[in-house]
Amino acid sequence: MFRHEERGHIAKLGDFSSSSISLPTDEDPDPTLDLLGYTPLWIAPEYNGPAPFSNLVQSDVFAFGLLIWTIVCNGDRFFASIKLDNEEELKQLKDLKAAPKLLEIAIMMSSRHCKEDDLMMIAELYVTTLRGPTERDFGRALRVLRR
Repeated sequence: MFRHEERGHIAKLGDFSSSSISLPTDEDPDPTLDLLGYTPLWIAPEYNGPAPFSNLVQSDVFAFGLLIWTIVCNGDRFFASIKLDNEEELKQLKDLKAAPKLLEIAIMMSSRHCKEDDLMMIAELYVTTLRGPTERDFGRALRVLRR
């Protein structure tokens, strides 16, 4: 649940707005776009404003990894101690999401909630979604889920 000034609270499962804003065209196969709105908790750490469509899609792959993390951990919020009330906390969140140890943190938290047999698959999902933008691979994540 997220607080909203006008509507009280909004329930969100994830924030996948990046890949649905606009589709590439023959005239512009990779247009530069800005997000009309986004949730700081779910946005990829590299997002700083208008970016090529392909980069925004990779941001959604990151959000998908965070969604998997939340589901595996039975709703326990990642980065729960960050309140997101000011710019300093938002920067702290961004730094945590970009940290080299993010995968280790995700796997460690997940290990408390799933069987060891499942942990290898979960770790592979994180490796394909929670890394740098050029290393994210949604197709591979889907193949892992289909196994």
